[in-house]
Amino acid sequence: MLEVAIGDPLSAVPTWPTEIPFVRVVVSGFFQRNDNEDEFSRLYQRALQADVSQTVRALPFFIAEGTFLEALRPAIDDDSSTYAWLLDVVPERLNDDNTLQAATDINATQEQISKDIGNFHLTTRLLRVFTEYDERLFFTRAPMLVFLILIAVVILYYVVTLASLLVEQQKGEIALLRSRGASPGQILAVFVLEGATISVLATAVGPVLAAIGISALGFAPMFSGLTGNSFMEVEISRNAYLMSAAGGALSFVALMIPAIQASRSSVTRHRVESARPSQRPFFHRYYLDLLLLAVGVLLLRQLDEQGSVLGRDLLGDVVVNELLLAIPGVMLIAAAMVLLRLFPLALSLTSRILGPWLPAGLAMGLWQMAREPTHYARLTLLLVLTASMGVFAASFVATLERSYQERVFYSTGSDVRVEGVRLDNSRFRATFVDRYERV
Repeated sequence: MLEVAIGDPLSAVPTWPTEIPFVRVVVSGFFQRNDNEDEFSRLYQRALQADVSQTVRALPFFIAEGTFLEALRPAIDDDSSTYAWLLDVVPERLNDDNTLQAATDINATQEQISKDIGNFHLTTRLLRVFTEYDERLFFTRAPMLVFLILIAVVILYYVVTLASLLVEQQKGEIALLRSRGASPGQILAVFVLEGATISVLATAVGPVLAAIGISALGFAPMFSGLTGNSFMEVEISRNAYLMSAAGGALSFVALMIPAIQASRSSVTRHRVESARPSQRPFFHRYYLDLLLLAVGVLLLRQLDEQGSVLGRDLLGDVVVNELLLAIPGVMLIAAAMVLLRLFPLALSLTSRILGPWLPAGLAMGLWQMAREPTHYARLTLLLVLTASMGVFAASFVATLERSYQERVFYSTGSDVRVEGVRLDNSRFRATFVDRYERV
C-alpha cells in the first residue's frame, strides 16, 4: 500500500491550525478486512472512511483508543474529530409490542444528544423498518379483525342455540321447581353457577389449547416448508388472555339469555307453550331485522363511496373505520334474522302447495315444521351462517393475495428494478441499459 513497509516512519500533517505541526507515526503492521459486512467494516465505511476522489489515495492510520484520547486529542482541535458508535440490536427481542417504543426511544436519543453535542448525526435503518413493519401489520390486522368478528358471531349464535336447546329440555323441571315454591332468582342462580363455571374454565384453558393446536399446524403441508416439519413456535401473550376473557364474558351472556327467559316460566305457561306454537321473537315483532338490514345497506353504500374501510383522521394518519369494519357481521346478522322470518312462511307455502300430492307422513312433517319452526330454523340458520363464513373466507384469501401483490407492485414501481448499480457517462452506461432493455 503506497510502498509503505512495517517500521517506516510517517508524518500526519493537519490541514488546520493546531498546537502541534505534525504527528510522527511508525507503521507497526498491516491488516486486510476479509468481511466487508462485519460490524467494524460497516462502522468504518459509513462514518470514518475518508471521502477522497479516485485520483487521490488515502492511507488510514489505526491507533489505540487510549492513545487517541490521552495523547492526540488534547493537541488537536476537537471540532475536527469525528466520533462514531455502533449500537448493536438484538432482532429476537423486537416484536409488535415494543417496536413503537423502540422507535420513540431512537428519536428521543437523537433529540437529546443533538442538544448536547453539535453536528451530531444518527444513521439507522430501524425507523424505516419499524414504519414498514407497522404498516404491514396494520393492513394485516384490519382484514383479520373482520374475519374475527364473523367467527365471533357464528360461535355466539352456536352457544345461544345449544343453551336454548338445553334450557328447553329442562323447562319441565323448571316448571316443577316453580310449583314447589322456587323463585325465579333461585332458578336463575343455578344457571349462573353453571355458566360461570363453564366460562371461567374456558377462559383459563382456551389459550393453552389454542396454542397447542396452532403449534401442531407446523406439520401441515402449508406450513411445513416454514417450520421444517416441526412444531410451530407459539407464545401466549397477555392479549391472548384478554381476548379469552372477553370471549368467556360474551359466552356467559349468551348462556344467560335463554336461562333468564326460562327462569320466569311457570307450570301454566309451560303447558300453554307445549300446546301452542311459541310466539315470534321480539326482533320480529318490532321489525328489528328489517331495520338492521336497512342499516347494513346504508353502510354498504358508504363503503362503496369511501372505497375502503381505511380512512384518515384530522391529522392525516391512516385509521380504521370500525363502523365500516363491522359491515360483514351486520349484514350476516341481518340476513339471518330475515331468514328466520321467511323460513316459516316458506314452509307453510310449501306444505299447502305440495300437501295434496305428498305421502301422509311427509305432509304431516311439513305441517309440523310450519307450525313450530323454531328448532328447525335454528339448525338451518347455523348451517347458513357456517356456509356464509366459508364463502367469505374463500373470497377473503383471494382478496388478501391481490392486496399483497398490488402493494409490492406499488413499492417496486416497475416490473423489473435493478438496485445498487451506479451509472456514469462512460460507455458502460449504454451497454448496461441496452442489455436490460431486452429483458
